[in-house]
Amino acid sequence: MSGALVFEYDDMVQQNAYVIFLENIPLFFAAAVLGLIVNTAGFLVIQTSGAVAIKVLGTARNAGLILFCFVFLGEKITGLEAMGYTIALSAFSYYSLLQIRKQQQVCLTVFLWAFVCMCVCV
Repeated sequence: MSGALVFEYDDMVQQNAYVIFLENIPLFFAAAVLGLIVNTAGFLVIQTSGAVAIKVLGTARNAGLILFCFVFLGEKITGLEAMGYTIALSAFSYYSLLQIRKQQQVCLTVFLWAFVCMCVCV
C-alpha cells in the first residue's frame, strides 16, 4: 500500500478517490480480515498435507473449473487444451490413488506391529 500511496497520492487527492475508502472503511477492514483468514488457512493446510499435495489439488481444481465451464457454460476448448486437462486430471487421480495406497500401507504396518507386540506380550 505504501508504494501505491507514494506514486498515486496526488491523483487520489485530485480526483477525491480517497472518499471511496473513507465511505467504505468496514468493507476494506472486512476484506483485510478475510485475506488474513484465507492466508492462515492456506498455511495450516500446507503444514498438514504438504506443498506438493496443495499444488496437485490446485491443478485439479483448475482443470475441474475448465471442465465445468465446458459442460455447463458452453466454453470452447481446443483439442490440445482438452489433452492437457486430461493429462492433469489423470495425474491428479494417479497421485490420489498412490496417497490412498500409502495411507493403507501405513495403517496395515501399524496394525501388524500392534498385533506382533500384543502376541509377544501374551
